[in-house]
Amino acid sequence: MGYKVGIVGATGVVGQYFIQILKEKLWVDALYLAASEQSKGKTIENLEVRTIKELYKLPLDLVFFSAGKTISLQWAKRFAKKAVVIDNSSAWRLKRNVPLIVPEINCEELKPHHRLIANPNCSTIQLALVLHALKPLGLQKVVVSTYQSVSGAGMQAIEQLAMEILGWNHEKVLPTTLFLNCIPQCGAIDHEGYSEEEQKIHKETRKILRLPRLAIHATAVRVPTLVGHGESVWIRFRRQITLEEVRSLLEQQQGIRFYAEGYPTPRQLLGSKDIEVHVGRLRRDLSDERAIGLWIVADNLVKGAAGNAVQIAEYLIEQQWL
Repeated sequence: MGYKVGIVGATGVVGQYFIQILKEKLWVDALYLAASEQSKGKTIENLEVRTIKELYKLPLDLVFFSAGKTISLQWAKRFAKKAVVIDNSSAWRLKRNVPLIVPEINCEELKPHHRLIANPNCSTIQLALVLHALKPLGLQKVVVSTYQSVSGAGMQAIEQLAMEILGWNHEKVLPTTLFLNCIPQCGAIDHEGYSEEEQKIHKETRKILRLPRLAIHATAVRVPTLVGHGESVWIRFRRQITLEEVRSLLEQQQGIRFYAEGYPTPRQLLGSKDIEVHVGRLRRDLSDERAIGLWIVADNLVKGAAGNAVQIAEYLIEQQWL
């Protein structure tokens, strides 16, 4: 049985990845695109772009939202009355009655009555999957520094970096120049000095893992790579652990590719549509027998966004809830 599927925000970076992934799925009977009024009438992959209002009038079974928080707050619940909505924005992630899902971690939280489902933040997903694998060892504290690609900030940020590389003048949507630079700010800074991205990592990870008091400290950094987020992570456990215990749990975890030798880099994910979270550089903290360090890389547009959302949809299909 095929399903009628809509994408809101189809002209954005993540929206275009949704199109690429969904066009290959046999369960998609019809695919409809929607974006802003300015994009009305354009075609992507031979599919016409509609307005959101036009999309709302169509019979739909499933709708993916990737148009930002404001649009999701305005439209997601309205669409959820007629179809299942999987939202990629931050609008609903921390709402009590909205499940926040990484399929390898907590699909059991999904129920047939859920019509609005939240897709976590890209940096949160790859960190949460590793922490979930190591949860049996007793997580005590996590310190993470992210190295986030420019695509995580959207098409305009990609254009800014391209123009900077060429030496052309261009409107800046990032806090400062990114070319040959690193920017320790991803999103607005709050009154406590934390960026939006850092707060998402703090709060969403706790919700996904069901560890509301887990100590997490994040520093989010934008770097001049195109695709793929890296994370340097320090984890302290509640007891003394061995690297063999950690390695075994990581190797057993669905969705993780562990590197016993060498290490993953963002460049290897470019254009791959890779749905895995890659983990390497596992080592002991030489000053703390309860702590380790490791390195995580994942495709922020696939596992961090469109791919994770499609995985959620496929779970619903397997359960025959669509």
